[in-house]
Amino acid sequence: MEKKHSKKISEQLVLLAEVGQERDSYKEAQMQSITRCENLERKLTEATDQLEALCRQHQEEVDRAEEKHEQDLTELMEKLHKEQKSLDADRKRERDRLHQEISKQRVEIAGLTDGLSNLEALLATERNEHVQEVKEREDKLTSYWKETLAKKDD
Repeated sequence: MEKKHSKKISEQLVLLAEVGQERDSYKEAQMQSITRCENLERKLTEATDQLEALCRQHQEEVDRAEEKHEQDLTELMEKLHKEQKSLDADRKRERDRLHQEISKQRVEIAGLTDGLSNLEALLATERNEHVQEVKEREDKLTSYWKETLAKKDD
């Protein structure tokens, strides 16, 4: 019986050794799994950090681009406003110049009209004087001929 008992103990020790080996293998596998998980977690953390850094960098680039776009737009609006002011000033100067030119031409036309009226009056006066002179000559000539004819008749 002791042999039987000893055999049973030996079988139990073998089983116990097998269970111990299995437990050690399981623990080893568990440790490897934990190590793999930790490595994956570290890689995931690194990848997340890189992605966050890329997102921040991209956002900074977008912010700079938006800022540049707003600055360019503001500069263009300022240039447009200055150009519009310049065009308005040019248009006003041209309008004023044209008004001055028109006023000057009106004054010239009024002067020419007055001059023409004066010439017409002067011509009328000269014509009247000429008509008067011709009439006086005719009268003198008529008188002369009448006197001459009257002397002949006598």
